[in-house]
Amino acid sequence: MEKIISKALYVVSTPIGHLEDISYRAIHVLKHVDLILCEDTRVTKKLLDYYRIESPYETFHQYNENEKTMGVLTRLRQGQAIALVSDAGTPLISDPGFPLINACINGDIRVIPIGGASALLSALVASGMSTHPFYFHGFLPKKKIAKEKTLESLSQFDMTLVFYESPNRVFDTTQTMLKIFGNRRVTFARELTKKFETFTYTTLQEIEENDIQTKGEYAIVVEGFVKPVKTFNEDAIKEYDAYIDQGLSDKDAMKKVAALFQVSKRDVYQLIKVRKEDSNE
Repeated sequence: MEKIISKALYVVSTPIGHLEDISYRAIHVLKHVDLILCEDTRVTKKLLDYYRIESPYETFHQYNENEKTMGVLTRLRQGQAIALVSDAGTPLISDPGFPLINACINGDIRVIPIGGASALLSALVASGMSTHPFYFHGFLPKKKIAKEKTLESLSQFDMTLVFYESPNRVFDTTQTMLKIFGNRRVTFARELTKKFETFTYTTLQEIEENDIQTKGEYAIVVEGFVKPVKTFNEDAIKEYDAYIDQGLSDKDAMKKVAALFQVSKRDVYQLIKVRKEDSNE
């Protein structure tokens, strides 16, 4: 196995549910670092006990990361190798650690990522939605107005959207999505990699409250915005009339319509000509 590098921060991915979803490399690193930083020592201890990992560990979470970052940096500069883990999955993906990573980079401390499980990717690849491109947002704001504003800002994104949500808020969140996005395909991924893993493939309009389980974190994968397909004839005439109403000349209006529908100006001219002939009959 590889030699553990001193004066380095290892960002180690851990299982999102099934304890065997971890790499040999991750186990090796956790066994040989000088310290493991974890969100909740009770959660991480289950993993450490399962693999008989005896490295020292302590808490490092969103409520103490700012005050503890400089102390961790000092230990790294002294030559220690330290691992950062979250309760589940890949650290920093909706988890603490960002200030520490930046402090290490600015302090010329090497940051080494150890890849592994991620609820985001597990949900996405089994969602039935396009995987490229996609946009990951994570948890939405809890307050209604802030949540609506955030969803409004995402409503025109033409890529698959991925969110995290707690079971107590997931139904209300999907109703807000329906209000802002309109009816779209959606996949609910719950209890990923665990015994009761569930994927629900439906639409925002069809999901009912009794379909939402109140246990287990959710990943919600939503279809991106699909721009309505413009048909030439009637839509082109509407656009032409709109440009004329804006004060454009006949020539400029036809030019803009041609560019919008990606056709030749001659096609637009013929369409408008026929419309005028029909109106004169």
